[in-house]
Amino acid sequence: MRINSILYDMRTKWLPGLSAVEADYDAYVIDQWGVLHDGRCSYPEVLGTLQELKHSDKRVVILTNSRKPLEPNASRLDALGITDALYDALVSSAAVLRDHLVSEHSLGKLGRKYFIVAKQEDLGLLDGTRFERVASPEVADFVLLLSSADDSVVSDHIDWILQAMNKKLIAYTSSNEPLTINRFGVFDGLAQIIAKYENLGGVVFNAGKPSPIVYNALSSTLNGIPPERVLAIGDQFESDILGAQTMGFDSALVTTGVNADQFGDNGDPTAAVENAMRIANGRTPATWVLPELRWSLARDAHRLPVAPEVCR
Repeated sequence: MRINSILYDMRTKWLPGLSAVEADYDAYVIDQWGVLHDGRCSYPEVLGTLQELKHSDKRVVILTNSRKPLEPNASRLDALGITDALYDALVSSAAVLRDHLVSEHSLGKLGRKYFIVAKQEDLGLLDGTRFERVASPEVADFVLLLSSADDSVVSDHIDWILQAMNKKLIAYTSSNEPLTINRFGVFDGLAQIIAKYENLGGVVFNAGKPSPIVYNALSSTLNGIPPERVLAIGDQFESDILGAQTMGFDSALVTTGVNADQFGDNGDPTAAVENAMRIANGRTPATWVLPELRWSLARDAHRLPVAPEVCR
């Protein structure tokens, strides 16, 4: 019986809504993209669920592996009806990375010139600092790897990779996730580019989940709450779930976001559990699988007035 109990505890369990575990957790660390919204609209149960958490005096942190600092993330959430009254803190891995780089430079541990790999919209992360953007890794002190075109492949990056490798530059990134979601769909993340750099002997510093450095930014908000009383909710195993496990948090894998196609009918508990176990691929699985960020099955009873940008 003891062996069977241990094996059961190592399996993901179905969680119909957060109200079912209200007494078990005091704080919730919630991913942004794929959990709260898809870039176009917030998911139907999100606003009501966040309100219920606040009414239950739970601490809520939105922790996002983002390539943008806090302000653009907060503005996006606000436009989708997720105002700062619904959460206690917003943490962006890009902001954490920026602060880290500024600190390293001030301590004399990092040079001033950087070569950036990013979409046009992400080029300004280090604007307003003493850093100088340069056109080639050959004259850079480090690489800042933030994003790539949705349709890019590793071979598109080989030139700068080889130049950076020749100088033994550290590549700094705010996310090493295998997949990324934006308003146009789900695309390959930076994981393959990072893997190529590391396989060639390069060093990559990741400031995003699952790295502990990004969780350090939660310390003031989660102060006094034991790790076992924290539930982390996300749609990516490699970042959200592994990061939670590193910190000793319980975790819930949602069937929305990058996993939507894999889970299919998210209302089938047995199928959802099996899919969550398959995604874990022999590793310690998520504690729970959650069909979406929602409070309970009685959806309409806990929903706020629908914001202009809510997925229907």
